[in-house]
Amino acid sequence: METVGSGPGTASTPPEATLGTPPAGRRRSRRSAPDPRAITTPDAEAAEEDAEDLPPRRWGVLAAVAAGLATISLLLGGLVLGYRLSNESKEPARAGTTVNLPKGRLATSDSVESVMPDVEGLSKSDALEALADAGFDPARVESQEKAWVGDPGRVVKQEPTRGAKQPDKVVIFVSTGARMPALAGKTEAEAAKLVADLGGVMERHYVYDATVATPRTVISTDPAPGGAMTQTVVARVSVEPSSRYLTDIGGEGRSCQTGSISVAGGTTAGHSLWCRTVATAGTPQSLHYLVEGRAARLHSTVGIAADAEPGSRGRLQVKVDGALVQDLTLTWGEVKPLDLDLRGKSRVDLVFTPLDPRDSDADGVAVVLQQVTIYGSPDDMAAFGQ
Repeated sequence: METVGSGPGTASTPPEATLGTPPAGRRRSRRSAPDPRAITTPDAEAAEEDAEDLPPRRWGVLAAVAAGLATISLLLGGLVLGYRLSNESKEPARAGTTVNLPKGRLATSDSVESVMPDVEGLSKSDALEALADAGFDPARVESQEKAWVGDPGRVVKQEPTRGAKQPDKVVIFVSTGARMPALAGKTEAEAAKLVADLGGVMERHYVYDATVATPRTVISTDPAPGGAMTQTVVARVSVEPSSRYLTDIGGEGRSCQTGSISVAGGTTAGHSLWCRTVATAGTPQSLHYLVEGRAARLHSTVGIAADAEPGSRGRLQVKVDGALVQDLTLTWGEVKPLDLDLRGKSRVDLVFTPLDPRDSDADGVAVVLQQVTIYGSPDDMAAFGQ
């Protein structure tokens, strides 16, 4: 056999190479004749050969990796789908949108929660409509009439109050109007409660009235009993009296003095008022006071000053708002009471008239009102100092 390229450093060609035999350690499978209908590219053939040559262990690793990737893909897909479904369920339904609820999940009665609306002040028909719109069955709504101030036919009270959830029963109270109750003689607290129970408010005017034995009771009201009741009721309420000396509020007149003086047949007293009849016989001296409806009563004792001559006489006339209410003839040593009702009066005039020609002398006769005092409510008496 001839050797090609023999010599030093030259390798001889194995017999198998010349015959196309594959190298040792590498096997080639026997192939059948190619199918004339299939088209096989050289790259495909190489990949097929490589796959055929992979050991079984590497096949198992690839299969495990592929299975893990598939599992992760499924988990991620489920999370994304769940997130979308959750967000879509939280979006509020738009007007005109139909929401399809899963069957068997919610009952029809549970789909809307009934919350009590505020229906006070509405007419009865409007109130019933508002309750129906809020989901209340008309069979659960009861209507009752109630005496209440103002226009009849409107809802003045409701049970339960606004905001109650799913009440078993609803009651609305509809006004029938109210007549003014008789409050005179009732205590202030009793009268105020009766007015409030009819939807009104009692405005109090505190006055002193000596004819009312019990303080803090109602004397009269406006409106009068039996008339149509108004939202605000004015009540005159009696209180314990407060007092002021007439000499402290100031008067207008002539020849008059104030202070402490003695009365013939009486005592010496401060806060007294006296006027001297020094003019020609028969000419009176006047002094007037403005009480402006704040005083309820006036009280004093009247006499002739002790320094006058025995037998001296004098005359005191009292006019209230221009009308003569007292006419007292006084003699030295005689003392008479003076008690006047001044409720609602504005002006008091004291007229001192001489009864003896000797009164024309310089000194004349002093007619005295000792500790002349006016009485009224605390607020009214305080107003005289303002």
